[in-house]
Amino acid sequence: MAVEEQKSFMKEFFIPSDAQTGNYIITLEVIYATTVATASQMFSLAPPTPAITTTKKNTQILSILATALILSTIGTAIILKGRKHRFYKN
Repeated sequence: MAVEEQKSFMKEFFIPSDAQTGNYIITLEVIYATTVATASQMFSLAPPTPAITTTKKNTQILSILATALILSTIGTAIILKGRKHRFYKN
């Protein structure tokens, strides 16, 4: 028997929310006229990762900006403190 053609495709499947995590095997059998083709693929179902909410993202961005502002203010104060003031008499 010779393989004349090979076909590939992607298919999305609905996985129930109560499905257990672990390794699974999906199998496919195609029957066409007098020919049968089978294929299988192993996949893993991992637990869902918690998504970062918009509020949490905004809080993180604001924290970074506040820290940068504080550090730049301190840096400016140190630079200005190190300069000698010159006073001119009229």
